[in-house]
Amino acid sequence: MGKAKQQGYKNAKDRQQRRSYWFGFWGLIATIVGFGYAVTAPEPSPFVGSGIFTVAFVLALFAWWEHSRLRKSTKITITLVMAAAAIIGGYRWIVRITMPSFVFVKPGIWLEDGRWVMVMEHGGTRPVYNIEAVFSDQDRLAAFRANPSDLILISGADLKLRFDELDPNGAISARSFTWPPLNADHEHYSVDISTRDMRMVETLNIERVGGKWDYAVKLTDDTNRIVLFCRDADFPISTEWPAALSPCFPDFKPK
Repeated sequence: MGKAKQQGYKNAKDRQQRRSYWFGFWGLIATIVGFGYAVTAPEPSPFVGSGIFTVAFVLALFAWWEHSRLRKSTKITITLVMAAAAIIGGYRWIVRITMPSFVFVKPGIWLEDGRWVMVMEHGGTRPVYNIEAVFSDQDRLAAFRANPSDLILISGADLKLRFDELDPNGAISARSFTWPPLNADHEHYSVDISTRDMRMVETLNIERVGGKWDYAVKLTDDTNRIVLFCRDADFPISTEWPAALSPCFPDFKPK
């Protein structure tokens, strides 16, 4: 009877080891399939990729469960912690990867000759293609409406920009331009932006308060969804720029 019990115990352990092996094997296959999908698919879906890696994670978890010699209560605790970490990490990854990639104009450096170096900034994780933008100085347009005979105002009121591609870590010099404001203390600009995937409208206002630059920016897409909405602490509060907004640069947070 003792030998039969030992043999049964050994057989159970052998079955457990085989299950651990097969769970690990198919978990590895699922992981390879997931990486292959991410690399070879023209436009991989984050949800499909997440589904594949979830299967790989669950299989790996089963393989670990079968292989581990820890007490059942300990294994349950570790499994719950690992599952919670995977869910939180996966959620954050999906939120990040599905965040739309976009471009917008950002003030760069103020030059001593009274000009801004403006930068076409990239936001998001993926490249943006076929960018066409019209940067308009609303102060010059308002001044021209008040004085239509001053053609210099209207001739220097806007600038057309075009970029074939902007990447998350592209060179700043390749996407910058200079601009002389009409009144450096109070500046109002708009930017109509068109890319391969979307159209956007940006409002960029700049105030010089106590010798310091403060910014307010609003960027909306063609569905009127707010992509970026921020106001620096000392920028004047108004119905357009409420107090609850987060500071702009450099720590803006896209919606």
